[in-house]
Amino acid sequence: PKIVRTAENLISQFRSRGYEQVQVKGELVRESVEEGTEVVLRFVVAEGQPTRVAEVTLEMKRDDLSRSSLAKGLRERVNDLENDVFDQEKVSSVRRSLQEVMVAEQY
Repeated sequence: PKIVRTAENLISQFRSRGYEQVQVKGELVRESVEEGTEVVLRFVVAEGQPTRVAEVTLEMKRDDLSRSSLAKGLRERVNDLENDVFDQEKVSSVRRSLQEVMVAEQY
């Protein structure tokens, strides 16, 4: 069970960084050492192709917002995500940044 949890944790980490097709295989390998034999747990990771963010769209419900400096500030922060490998931490960071901009602009 501990091996399975470790493999699941590895899969989760890779997926949160844009590798949705990742495969992890755990194997126990016996190796000869001077003192005899030791067992080594080895994880083989096949990442697969990364998921890329092609486009991020901001929809402004009010016309005055879509033409404002606020929209420009939001767009600048969202641009960091486009054409890059999906990364959940980066998405969360941009989301926090968007919230900060909106609070600063009193929206």
